[in-house]
Amino acid sequence: MENMPFCEAETTDEARTCAVILLAALVPVTVAAWLMVLDDGVGACMTSGESCNPDGDVLWAVSVVTFWCSAVVGVIAVALPSRRPLARRVRPALVCVQGALVAATFFTVLGIA
Repeated sequence: MENMPFCEAETTDEARTCAVILLAALVPVTVAAWLMVLDDGVGACMTSGESCNPDGDVLWAVSVVTFWCSAVVGVIAVALPSRRPLARRVRPALVCVQGALVAATFFTVLGIA
């Protein structure tokens, strides 16, 4: 995990803190992406069907799936009991996956435009 500095948690508590931060950032990041998309003319697509992205339906589905998967992975990363050895190995990986899913949610929402 040398290439991903945000995934380098020294302790399981640091990884849990990262998971909580990513969970707290998920909704604001998604709302910010939607505000950028709606400001970019997608509102016309939603209201009148003009100038719509042909891949918008697929990207909409992907963004919903990545949003909920990020939330589920984040809850699992936070809920793992720290005293178990498995948690020390699995939690940092879950946080990395959660961060990737938050980014995927953001970019798929932006791709709808």
